[in-house]
This record gives sequence, structure tokens and C-alpha cells, in this order.
Amino acid sequence: MASIAKTEDLAALDAINTAIEEVLSSERWEFDLRRDQMTLRPKLGDLTVSTNAGNANILIVSRTDGLVDADTFGDYVVRILPSGSSDYANTSFRTLSSNAILVGTVATFTCSAEIEETLVDVAGSCLYSEYILPDTVRDVVRVSYQETPITLEQIDPVIEFDELYPRSIEYGPPETISVGGLDVGTYLSTGSADPAGLRMVVWPVPDQAYVIDYAYYYRHPELTTATDTLDGVPQNVVAKIVETAAAQMKVFYEKDYNALNLKTDARRSLADMHRRSKGQSADRKVAGNWEGTGARHKQSGSLLGGRLVNGGF
Repeated sequence: MASIAKTEDLAALDAINTAIEEVLSSERWEFDLRRDQMTLRPKLGDLTVSTNAGNANILIVSRTDGLVDADTFGDYVVRILPSGSSDYANTSFRTLSSNAILVGTVATFTCSAEIEETLVDVAGSCLYSEYILPDTVRDVVRVSYQETPITLEQIDPVIEFDELYPRSIEYGPPETISVGGLDVGTYLSTGSADPAGLRMVVWPVPDQAYVIDYAYYYRHPELTTATDTLDGVPQNVVAKIVETAAAQMKVFYEKDYNALNLKTDARRSLADMHRRSKGQSADRKVAGNWEGTGARHKQSGSLLGGRLVNGGF
């Protein structure tokens, strides 16, 4: 009997989570608008970079002043720029993973691409321009730095870093933020990569620990127990989510297709609540700054002032 009840509880949780996704992720609700800050990681210089004779995908990085774990892996992509190379002085190599730091000064990275040139202690840097946002970030709608709006772009998932900025690498405070697609950060090779998360690309490449402010729509974590709650969601909306889930269960388990009418009524009520809250559709849009301006791109005064970057599909 207990196992049956447990199965029913799991089914109810599944139905509620499905209803939450339908209701809260299909619209932009005002109560789901959140704000946060992020500290960007500055370029790490004074490195020497060498290739590994036995593996063209390996780069060995050393720094006299020492390295720490955060220099080599985290919720960001570590890129290595061998600026002293004759062939790759302006090519930043994306790293997949890093080994544990040796004697506090040496780290070994596995790269996505093979390095054809033999590098021996050439000058180089680690760059941190691609970040993985928390799972709870569904859609970024505004970014600023020191109260100055930054141009915000929505980008196609297939666009790569080098396609976004196909020119000489520049450094400085953030001017453009590009959000779109899923990615994983550089991870410690003795562990495993984290699940893919929403990608945010910063340009120019940060050269200091700049702090950016951003506003976003919240993605609610799945409920896992009967005591879990939906943070910040009004009770009248929660009630309609429960009604939607109950109707789905009646249709699926009891074949009571009249319950579809209950679901339709709940969704109509939710649509009315959404209109009253002055929300807007969650369809993918080009999201710009409120003023429609950025440090580099001059645009008209519109919320949709950014650019949409796609893969040509």
C-alpha cells in the first residue's frame, strides 16, 4: 500500500512539474523578474605556454607567481592565448578540462583543437570571456556596468565565440553581453563536466574583476517533495497550476476527457492574470537595453535595440 501511495505521489509531482513548466516558462511573469550581480574574471597574464610532444591537444601553462584552482576551471570557459607564438599569437584555444595544479605553478589543459606549432615557454594569457549562468536563469533581459547600460544580444545556440568577434582580441570593461545556447565550463579532469547551462559571452575580454548587474526571468527548480514550494509565485497562480496538473492526471490516468475543459478554464484564468500583471510573451526576442544604447553600438531608443545573431538558418 505504501509503495502504491508513493507511486501516486511521484505521479502527482510529475504532473505538477509539467504544469509549472507550461504555465511559468511559457510566459514572462512580472513576479519572476529577478536581479543579480556577477563578478567577471580578469585576464591572467605573465604565463608561459608549451605544447606536449606526445599530444597535440595538450597545453602546459606555468606562472612564476603561482596558480590557483579558479585560474584553471570553474563556471566559465578558460581560453589560452599563446601571444608569443609565431602562428597562433591571436588564437585563443578553448580548453575542455584541466589537471590538478603541480607545485602551485604549473597546470595542464586539454584543448578542443590540436596545436600544430611546437610551443616552448612562449608568453601567453588565460582569458575568461564565456560564462555559464545559474540553472535558475531562464532569460536575461537587461545588463549594466556601473549604472551604464550594456548592449545585450540574443544569439543563436550554434554561434561560436570566434564568430561573434572575428577580429583581434580586445580588453577592457564590458560593452557587449551576448546570451544564448547551452555550454559547459572548463572542468577539473579528475571530475566530470557540469550539466550544460545558459551561455553568456562578454566583450571585450575582461582585464579586471568588473562587476555587472543583470535582470532575468527566473526558472523554477523542479519540485521533488510534497513540501516544496514555488518561491515568489502568488497563491492564485499556484492554485491554477495545481488545477492544471489535476486535470492532466484525470485525463491520463482516468481517461476523463471532460477534464480537458477544467484545464482550458484554468489556462484562461491564468491568461487573464497574466494580462492584469502586464507581463509579456516569453517568445524569444532581441533583448536590448531600456535606452537602446551601448558603449559601442548606437541604436534607437527601444527595448528591442540589440541585435539578433544567428547561424544563418
